[in-house]
Amino acid sequence: MSGVKLAAELAGSIAAALSSLHAIPASLVAEACGVEATVEAWRQRYQELRETVRATVSPLLDTRTLNAVERGFNRFLDEELTTLDYVALVHCDLGCEHILIVEDGMAVTGLIDFEDATIGDPAIDFVGIYVTYGMEAVERIRTGYQHALDVNFVNRLRFYTWMASCHEVIYGLEEGRADLVEEGIAGLQARLGHAGLL
Repeated sequence: MSGVKLAAELAGSIAAALSSLHAIPASLVAEACGVEATVEAWRQRYQELRETVRATVSPLLDTRTLNAVERGFNRFLDEELTTLDYVALVHCDLGCEHILIVEDGMAVTGLIDFEDATIGDPAIDFVGIYVTYGMEAVERIRTGYQHALDVNFVNRLRFYTWMASCHEVIYGLEEGRADLVEEGIAGLQARLGHAGLL
């Protein structure tokens, strides 16, 4: 991932913002999000997404990449999700462009664009930081984050990161954008490599 550094002050402010978001009781917002506030519902989401990926993305992949995607889904569903013991209100699309920062770059003033918000794994809200700043920044934020993160947090973070590339391919197909499909596949291969799957 990127070698760009994240200032300690900003890391602390992002940790506080994520802690506040994830502290909102999931049961209070589950109905508004149209989902159940359970780990099993989150698992079902990805079981269904796997079938979507098989139908749309997989036919475009070479055998090596396809096998890596299948291994990644198996590992995620059968191993990495088994240690997730709670779900939270998550932004679910928290790229750094959705984090508002004061002019001096040292503090978060807000989070925007909640159209994908749902109840799920808090790890998914660290993807934008990981992609932009790398794992060192994620670890800095973890030190100030106020909720427990289980032993498979990093593994699931890597899964959600390469899954974002699958989403890009799917979007490119839906919009008839061959450039996005090509970029998505290239990103998928690179991110599967970072996850130790390719």
